[in-house]
Amino acid sequence: MKFLLKVLLLGLGVHGMECSAQTVSGNISGYDFVDLGLPNGVKWATYNVGATKPEEYGNHFAWGETEPKNDYSWKTYKWCKGSQYDLTKYCSSSDYGTVDKKTTLEAEDDAATKNWGNNWRMPTAKEAKDMKEGCTWEWTDDFNGSGIAGRIGTSKTNGNIIFLPASGYREDKKSSYGGNSANYWMSSLYWDSFTAYDLEFSKSINIALRCDNRYMGYSVRAVSTKNATGVPTISNQALQVYTENGAIHINNAQANASIQVSDLNGKVVTSATTDCHGNSTITLPDSKGAFVITVRGQSTKVIIK
Repeated sequence: MKFLLKVLLLGLGVHGMECSAQTVSGNISGYDFVDLGLPNGVKWATYNVGATKPEEYGNHFAWGETEPKNDYSWKTYKWCKGSQYDLTKYCSSSDYGTVDKKTTLEAEDDAATKNWGNNWRMPTAKEAKDMKEGCTWEWTDDFNGSGIAGRIGTSKTNGNIIFLPASGYREDKKSSYGGNSANYWMSSLYWDSFTAYDLEFSKSINIALRCDNRYMGYSVRAVSTKNATGVPTISNQALQVYTENGAIHINNAQANASIQVSDLNGKVVTSATTDCHGNSTITLPDSKGAFVITVRGQSTKVIIK
């Protein structure tokens, strides 16, 4: 029996989707993620905390604070008494305040967890380093025709794509360098206590792991290690995904498009690539059940009976 799914892929014409589009591998608690095939299994959100899509900047947060504000300085920072030498939490040296030896943000102080729920959190410095090194990076002035600049990361493992907009930063009462650079907080404290790890990039400087003053207003990109709880379905009548005789068939996709087959928990079952005509046939070892088919970042569900 043949089960045919005709789907409209956003941004696709008859010839397929733009190569720089953000990959969507699944959904956790209402928020889309991309699987970059990293050894640590961490899933990265497809947009910033406070945003609703990859092209939006979202909110800026001081490190360890969970709400945006108008003034970012030591005088307004939650975890000190007016200066970097009088920290009240997350302090490893008595030179900088009350020592508690806490070096990773607790859930109550994690902007991702507080805004998106317990299935999401801010990445550690190690996880950010793995993501940085697991992708090749390029700058774009116009991501996917949106007019938004930033860095595009392409996984060295599975070809999936993540986009980080150049969302600038906040200091005192000013916003700076939006469209030219960005900083993204990690959950890890730096050794000197008054700074924390962040990812920074600009048009001229590739993405790098560094540290900055905790009071600065930076972006947050959430991560998760939970299983997928939903499947995004975005498609176009040009693309056909269907099952027949125990196999999965993909027709009318872009030539040499990456395909990923996952179970409903988000575990990758197999991957493939379309031929020069944009077609592919995939036979699974265990061909019964429900699967999520992702073609160049756009996903749908099929059932093999």
